[in-house]
Amino acid sequence: MLPALRSAIAAYEGRFYPNGRPNPTWPDSGTNAYEQYPTEAYAEFFAFMSLIDADVAARPTHAVRARNLLMVAIEEASKGRADGQPFRRPGFATGDRSRWWGEGFPLTVDWIYDATDSGGRPVLSAGDKAKIRQVFLRWIDDNLHAATAGNEHPHPVGVMNDPALLRDPLQLRWAANNYYLGHLRNVTLMSLSMDDADDPPLDPSAPAGKLGNTLRSYRADATGAWLYQAFAVFEASETAAKQLGVPSDGLGVASGGLPVEGFLYGGGVATLHQALLGLYTAGYGTQAQSGPQIGLLRSGYWDRFTDGFLHSIAPGPVTYPSRSDLGPVYEMANYGDTLQIWVEPRFAELFGSLGVYDQLTGNTARLQRSRWIVANTIAGGAPELYARTSKIWGSPAPSRAILSFMLFDPAAPLPADPRPAMPTTFFERAQGRGSLRARSDWTPGATWFTWRCGWVTINHQIGDCNQIELYRKGEWLTKEHTSYSNNLIGATTDYHNTLSLQNDKPSNIRWYEKEIVARGGQWREGRAAGDPITRMTRGAGYVFAEGIATDLYNTRENVWVPTDAARDMVHASRSVVWLQPDHVVVYDRATSRTAGRFKRFNLMTTSAPRIAGRTASAVTPRGQTLFIQSLLPRSARMTAVPVENVDKPAAMEPTTHRLVVEDQAAPTDVRFLHVLQGADAGAAMDAATRIDSAQGSGFDGALVAGTVVLFRSDLRSEPRPSAGTLSYQVPRATRRHVITGLLPKGGYDVAVVSREPELAVRITPGGRYTTDDSGVLSFDTP
Repeated sequence: MLPALRSAIAAYEGRFYPNGRPNPTWPDSGTNAYEQYPTEAYAEFFAFMSLIDADVAARPTHAVRARNLLMVAIEEASKGRADGQPFRRPGFATGDRSRWWGEGFPLTVDWIYDATDSGGRPVLSAGDKAKIRQVFLRWIDDNLHAATAGNEHPHPVGVMNDPALLRDPLQLRWAANNYYLGHLRNVTLMSLSMDDADDPPLDPSAPAGKLGNTLRSYRADATGAWLYQAFAVFEASETAAKQLGVPSDGLGVASGGLPVEGFLYGGGVATLHQALLGLYTAGYGTQAQSGPQIGLLRSGYWDRFTDGFLHSIAPGPVTYPSRSDLGPVYEMANYGDTLQIWVEPRFAELFGSLGVYDQLTGNTARLQRSRWIVANTIAGGAPELYARTSKIWGSPAPSRAILSFMLFDPAAPLPADPRPAMPTTFFERAQGRGSLRARSDWTPGATWFTWRCGWVTINHQIGDCNQIELYRKGEWLTKEHTSYSNNLIGATTDYHNTLSLQNDKPSNIRWYEKEIVARGGQWREGRAAGDPITRMTRGAGYVFAEGIATDLYNTRENVWVPTDAARDMVHASRSVVWLQPDHVVVYDRATSRTAGRFKRFNLMTTSAPRIAGRTASAVTPRGQTLFIQSLLPRSARMTAVPVENVDKPAAMEPTTHRLVVEDQAAPTDVRFLHVLQGADAGAAMDAATRIDSAQGSGFDGALVAGTVVLFRSDLRSEPRPSAGTLSYQVPRATRRHVITGLLPKGGYDVAVVSREPELAVRITPGGRYTTDDSGVLSFDTP
């Protein structure tokens, strides 16, 4: 912290308060967005140093510096809202700046509240506190009506601890938005920042707890409205329903353990935990004080999030020759709007906050995981841990430094990597969402497979349901084309290893829907007809995932303007099996009402694919090969196109081309069947063969490397317990059978008869074998 302190003092004395006086050309222009010298960030840092500096005699000076910085902003803000004026612009308390550094204002107040200067005088005068309260009251009210991204505040305003807050399930999802969570934190911390004696009622005739009558009155709103909604979406649906006494429909939609906005804006979950930590350390961590929603503090969600994060980083770190300044980085299985393909530094704030809480409560096991994450997964790794804590002013991040300081004892050894003791597969399970992260092992050379599919309602979610990715021996073979696509081309299904399906053209196309319409994408910003249905499971040597995405390709009906809708897709789904370690079998179903509409299979590659008939291959930068075999549709054509200008691809994004498979006759009903294989340089492709069931059985699949995988060809109805016989024939050398699409937890008998040179297999309802929860049956040839 000392190098960071020296830099902060130099900025204070050289830019903020030269010669002990406020600079008339204040280095912070007081905007709502990024500032190189954010006043509140420096104030927060000095306030913290006033508590912990080993030089006790220096602490009062730090407190005075913190007060001086704070009050410049407060004095300006106390003059009221005014366009173009520093710290007074409409939206100052709810814009980007507020979620980046908004904690700085209340934390500074709290940490120097009772501080005295070197002469024993209070650092904060009564007049200072009165002005701070005046400004905080207005800023909180701004948050209660915030509409920076999408009316991201509890509705109805002023309602607390009431199921009315859960009535609109689409609006409720905004409680998982990064702006909402930033507002939640700031409202919480501001409401906690003052003593009752300095917070008299504005209206003495009304109760102090009447909303808006005191600063502390907003504490009830922070927990009874903001945290109430956050609990409803982040806690498991059954738990939230029981604790809140409401039905579970619409709850738990962000509870699966991965951030719903991806790994850029998903870092905003840090602000949720900081609010919870603030309540806990201020003495409001019990149900009696804060309602059942305070249970989110102790929720299993944080374990799921920690596991999900660890499963979402690549098997080992990599270095980029063109970015030697970064040092080793962990790439991520990204999704959503993203600026870089490696771990965002903001996750140090989340796991720092979580780690501090675990220190206070004795959760040593999770504390060690948080320490490992903060030390190793941020760019530079463990060798740069202390440098990252010291060099925080280039892109100001005082809370990151403070939490890292609190997380580590410099004399203690860094924790060991916790991942080898973890399962090799992670499932995100939540209402309307599913994803898996699976790997062959926890070594740096492991093969890693990912799939995801989820609801698309709030900002930074894009059309990527049924996206698949494959990573092998230290590099991606195929992945989404990660971007923060300003022209929105990169946000369409074309660039996310899933299907593009042409639909109707609505009469009113929003500005962000132009590319969705042109490219047959999935609808976003809450316009989709509904949520996908997902299934996932694992077995010996395989994982299975399935996403029925029909409602994402269609829009909601518009009863007022019926032409303003896209409703032509009858069915869209994907079933996929990863056969560990190197083969992926993908089966897609696409059915439209109207003929002549394109249906395309997309796959990103890291080099230009070489196409030979129904087979393609792409060589990675390190010389590995990705083979792609197209078995369906029979009349499909393979083409490869370079990546378009998506206007801001993620830094170091490796994909360069898109492989497209399409039946150019554009029938109403199409089935795609592909086999992907990762292979070492010079290795031969394992030829795949299409396997179809006997007439009437309704299954398609592929045989590759001795394993047959079958999928139900039509998912528009559930399998029946009394479904008839499934029969198919495979070569005698077939060793393993993975049958999907059967009745979940159903009983079946299997008969295998040798009819040289083939095996005849019959699967009938019975009792010898039982499928798993996803309807998958796996067995070896006797």
